[in-house]
Amino acid sequence: DADWALVLEGARTVTFRKDQVIIKQGELNTKMYMIQSGRVRVEKTVEGKTEPQVLATMDPPKVFGEMSIIMPEQRPAVSCAADI
Repeated sequence: DADWALVLEGARTVTFRKDQVIIKQGELNTKMYMIQSGRVRVEKTVEGKTEPQVLATMDPPKVFGEMSIIMPEQRPAVSCAADI
């Protein structure tokens, strides 16, 4: 529909390496991402723990980061490329 056409008009393809951070925890992010291939892992650093807590994994065609367009604020978790 017309709304998606407008969103896609400004879109570009970005490729990430395995384990590369896409969105950093605490970062002010204003980008939305759509997974075309691979998998994205969402994790959060928890005080007192040595390993981050995995909150979710996302597969295509999942969209994430869209809330940052509506309400720009610091990201509560990290998003990383898990499998490519």
